[in-house]
Amino acid sequence: MIKLIIPILTTLASIVYLHHLYRLRGLNDVKLFVAISTSIVVPLESLGVYSGRYKYIWHNYLINSYFVATGWIMNIYPMMHISLFILIGKRYFKANDISRGKKLQASILTGIFAVLYDLFLDPVAVSLGIWVWSVEGQWFGVPIRNFVGWFFIASTVTLIYLLLAYAKK
Repeated sequence: MIKLIIPILTTLASIVYLHHLYRLRGLNDVKLFVAISTSIVVPLESLGVYSGRYKYIWHNYLINSYFVATGWIMNIYPMMHISLFILIGKRYFKANDISRGKKLQASILTGIFAVLYDLFLDPVAVSLGIWVWSVEGQWFGVPIRNFVGWFFIASTVTLIYLLLAYAKK
């Protein structure tokens, strides 16, 4: 049952967040965000799975890739939105440009928020058997390097998106 519910929930959450982005910034930003996040996270997650570091309950490359893509959209977008809102206020989504300093700050803050979120998410997912680590880690079975990866992935996706979406037009 969990094999079916999790992709449905990540899909629904991703649709809600992408609709939010669409309403704030338009279709081009939705396409840009999806393209950036998917092109970074799917290959990295695939590398983790096929290197034997961890495995998902779906033993299918397409299902894993779909879950990873929607899951990371679900994880990064709200953290990025909150970071931008904290740093710039609600006017950020109407801006054509954001300073490089604010883009960097927002990407770092997004990475921090993503790690804080994952400190709770990953142990629950491990206990539900959604993914299994090959070597049990220090944080409720999750290796510390996972959180380092979360920080860099969320920060990188956010920074690239902000650099491209908020370039002077």
